[in-house]
Amino acid sequence: MIRKLTFIILLFSLPSLAQNKLCYSVYAAKQKLLLKNSKGRQRVEFSTQVSMKGFKSDLLEVEIPAGMGSDLQIELYGDASTRYLISSVFLSDGKILVSDSPEGIVTTSFVKLEDLGPIGAFADPSSAFAYNSAIRSLPGYEPGTNSLLIPARYLDSKKSLKMFVQFRSDKSTERHKIETKIVARKTIKKNEPTEVNLNVFVADGINLPEASLPIQELVNRLNYIYASAGIQFKIGFYKRIDKKFRDLTLSNNTSKIFSEVSTDAPTGLNLVFSSSISDSYGNLGGLCIDMPGASSAQGLKSTGILLAISSLPNLLDSQQISYWVVELGNNLAHEVGHFFGLNHTFESTSEKLVDAIADTPETESSNLMNPYPVRNEILSLSPTQIRDVLSHPLVVPKAK
Repeated sequence: MIRKLTFIILLFSLPSLAQNKLCYSVYAAKQKLLLKNSKGRQRVEFSTQVSMKGFKSDLLEVEIPAGMGSDLQIELYGDASTRYLISSVFLSDGKILVSDSPEGIVTTSFVKLEDLGPIGAFADPSSAFAYNSAIRSLPGYEPGTNSLLIPARYLDSKKSLKMFVQFRSDKSTERHKIETKIVARKTIKKNEPTEVNLNVFVADGINLPEASLPIQELVNRLNYIYASAGIQFKIGFYKRIDKKFRDLTLSNNTSKIFSEVSTDAPTGLNLVFSSSISDSYGNLGGLCIDMPGASSAQGLKSTGILLAISSLPNLLDSQQISYWVVELGNNLAHEVGHFFGLNHTFESTSEKLVDAIADTPETESSNLMNPYPVRNEILSLSPTQIRDVLSHPLVVPKAK
């Protein structure tokens, strides 16, 4: 046991020596991916495959050209029965963004992944350190996939960089390939108007037509809450789906719901409206199945937000409509925050899953990511939350 722990510490202490040429001879990447500058300001995808055997993948070397100035999202797609963690990300300039190593980590902050709830346990406890890194990394909510946001502020755009990435799995595996994507989008400028396309799917039996007042008011509520971030949401696609999606009981294959309904949908954030949603813990008002949600064309087909609509308002009663829109709209906006990578401001049962943001005090019940907000208070985003939301590549400059 001591011998194994020593090996892990020696292995993962090497990124701190990244400015030393010796580091490159030890960290000999078996796979390379070259990113390229784009002329436009929309999303650009880059893909490769990375091999994994045992608990650990081969090292991926990503070349980032000077002047790229982009927020990045790493996404991986592997074996559907295996949970993955993006466990190590470090730069050629010596900066460690995500690390399994206890180096530089306060030992009292050690968090075992098996204590983090439904995301599941990792056999190798050293991977828990990735939770406490400069950029928080967690396993995918469901097996087979994982993603991580790398905001542009962590990357020096004035010079070319090499970024080294490695993955872990929750169990020892035979050698297999992991489809790996990096999505890049130029950094959003200050006060720049942005937009997000919504794909809306409504289960048969729910009286919610595309042009109906309730659905339009829901989008208006979403825009009202995210106005401080300069984001405007718009419905780009609407579809009625089979009644089997009306009452959902969730297991570990929630992504299949989105894969099934979104086959002909364009690029956008998928919203599935059902009458009821439940899992092993009970009934849910809504659920975002990934945090952060994917932004690649492949990833967006299998992710999104589920929202329960147990009743509809009386369209002749303006007060009832207002109450319904605030209640459901707040819930939807909260789940959208998770999709963009925001954690709760506090947890009643655990201090381990809360955000690490200084300007979101847990006593502020009006914050959008408070898990128990006061219904009538205006839900808001802090300046740091706004900064983080705008780093998600699905948020793009508004079309002129």
